[in-house]
Amino acid sequence: MKGSGGKSKSAPAAKRSRRWRLTAGLLFVALAVCVASNSCTSTITPPPKPAVPSSAYLLKSARHVGVVLPDTAGGFVEYGFGDWDWYASLHDSWFHVFDTVLWPTRGCLSRRALSNRRVEYLEECGRAWEIMVEHDDAADLLGDLDRSFDEQRSTLVHNELLGFEFVEAERAYWFPYNCNDAVTEWLERLGCDVSWVPIRLDLEMAD
Repeated sequence: MKGSGGKSKSAPAAKRSRRWRLTAGLLFVALAVCVASNSCTSTITPPPKPAVPSSAYLLKSARHVGVVLPDTAGGFVEYGFGDWDWYASLHDSWFHVFDTVLWPTRGCLSRRALSNRRVEYLEECGRAWEIMVEHDDAADLLGDLDRSFDEQRSTLVHNELLGFEFVEAERAYWFPYNCNDAVTEWLERLGCDVSWVPIRLDLEMAD
């Protein structure tokens, strides 16, 4: 009786485990097909000529994608979104890729200040692309991002290696909603048009 009971209790758990492995496998295959077919890049079209222009930037590095917004002091602030363990805690070994993208994980919001010269340098290196947007749209977005950041200040972590401050984000991170998707939402608030793709793994400026 005891052995029979143990077996009956483990059967549902084993079934759930097999179902989860199958789901993860299918998601991974879908991701691989998307990458292989080059259908993972969204194209950004800037807004029409703004009445009161302000410079924002798309910033891309090997680690993340972010949006750079002008601040009230004459400099810039960069915001990004990512997985907490991978991005904020730097648990970025290759074997963490799967648990980072295949199911929802703890998200984080990143922020750092950038000088005008630093932004110019990033632009010269081909890592930042200027987008002329309405001044009020940029100010409104920065204000909302600052508020979201400050509301989570109790979770703040400063990563000196990356030069960012991190707080916990409201949204979870995984491949259907990653840094490119967060930046897409922000760019759309700035009046940009961003083309739709099934899984967004990269962003590029329109020619």
